[in-house]
Amino acid sequence: MGVPGSNLLKQALKVIKPTTIQYVKWNGRSLNAARQYVDSYDSPTDMRASVQAVKRSSYVSLNLDFQKDYVKIWANVDLISLDRDYSGDVFIWNSKQYKLVDDTDWDVQDGWASALAVRIRNT
Repeated sequence: MGVPGSNLLKQALKVIKPTTIQYVKWNGRSLNAARQYVDSYDSPTDMRASVQAVKRSSYVSLNLDFQKDYVKIWANVDLISLDRDYSGDVFIWNSKQYKLVDDTDWDVQDGWASALAVRIRNT
């Protein structure tokens, strides 16, 4: 039985084969010469995670745009998604780039997080 602090994702990844993604952490934004905010990101790093497509039949209940592609990611890191004054982290999986748009943060309690991500472009 899982208890707080037992890191259920770490246990699950022993059964569900994780994949290697390139994770690009958002590290802030600044004003450029035109006084527009520009996001800055760290260099990509390899990371093991579970990435799964979101079924299109779930789009209505999740209020998602049918013109876009979404995945869920589970990882043993603190993920940053879109929020006020923040831009989401980005990851590259299967030669496609995704931006995190909504997260479920269990990092403090159990050492992992999950997030919904939207495809932003091919790499």
